[in-house]
Amino acid sequence: LPVTPHSTIADLIRTFYTLPITDFINHAYGEITNAVPPNHHQSIIEDVTVGKMSRLTFISHLFEESLQNKKSPQKDLNQRMMEIEELVSPIDGWLTTKEGAALYNIARFHAPIPTVVEVGSFKGRSTSWLSFAVKDRGGGTIYAVDHWQN
Repeated sequence: LPVTPHSTIADLIRTFYTLPITDFINHAYGEITNAVPPNHHQSIIEDVTVGKMSRLTFISHLFEESLQNKKSPQKDLNQRMMEIEELVSPIDGWLTTKEGAALYNIARFHAPIPTVVEVGSFKGRSTSWLSFAVKDRGGGTIYAVDHWQN
């Protein structure tokens, strides 16, 4: 299920939800998983496949592990995460800082194209994390959709 610049929003959503979890991890998050010891992957994959964690929780867990395993450029990235958290924290929403950092990392470093589709944006907390990632990546497009009403 390759994602190309010609993929529709429906293609992107279908790809995210239909990839087997191991393919999802390998294709979208290979660099993050390389930072985590392989013996750790299996227990996480088992947790995800039996529904103990959402994919986003899983990715934030891997992102946290990768932060612990990297040294020099990571300090700059950690500083950027703190700056973004300070700007995003006043926005209402359920996204944690770890999940926001994971979204940032995915959108900036791992998305195959600089286009992000967010379905369920509420008041924009996660959209803000994504917008900083796209900006830091050098540009792109974000489509944020929500049917929430006040």
